[in-house]
Amino acid sequence: MAALEGSPVGGSETVTGENLHPGTGDDLGSTEQEGDNEEGILRIGEVTKVAGLTSRTLRYWEEIGLIAPIDHVENRERKYSVAVLERIDVIRRLQEVLGLSLLEVKAVLEQEDRLVELISRYRADFDSGSRLDMLTQAKMANEEIIRRLDERLSEIGRFRMERVERGQRIEALLSQMLRDIGD
Repeated sequence: MAALEGSPVGGSETVTGENLHPGTGDDLGSTEQEGDNEEGILRIGEVTKVAGLTSRTLRYWEEIGLIAPIDHVENRERKYSVAVLERIDVIRRLQEVLGLSLLEVKAVLEQEDRLVELISRYRADFDSGSRLDMLTQAKMANEEIIRRLDERLSEIGRFRMERVERGQRIEALLSQMLRDIGD
C-alpha cells in the first residue's frame, strides 16, 4: 500500500496510485452509484449486485468488522455508503492477490484506518508537537502494513522456490528416465 494522499472519504483517504478508499464512512462523492432514495446510499441488494457478493458474505464481513453499514432501516435492511464498494475491492484484492486470510485482511485494514484517522487529525491540528506525534504514529502504522505485506510476499517467495526445486527434481528424473529408455 502506498502513502496516503487525497481527500477524506468517511474518515479515509485515497491511496495514491490505487484510488482505494478503505474507510466505511460518508459519501464517496466521486462514485456514481445511487440507492433508491438517497444519493450515494446503497441497499444491501445493490451492494451485492455491484460487488458480486452474497448478502451472507456482506453480513459476515460486517460481523467480523471488515465493513460497516451506515444505517439499518426499519425492516433491518442494511444501507451502505458507496465507499463500501471501494473497501470491498480492497478486501478482495488483499485476499485474491496476496492470499491474506480475513483475519490478516482485518489487521491490514485496521492499520490503514489508523493511518486515515491520524492524517485527518493531522490536518485539523496545527500544534507542531501534536503533529510530530501523529506523523510518528502514522509512520509506525504504515510500517506495520509494509511488514505484514513483506511477510506474505516472503511466504509466497519461499513457496515458489519449493515448487521450482521440485520441478527441477522432476525434470532430472524425467531426463534420467528418457536416457534409460533410449539406452
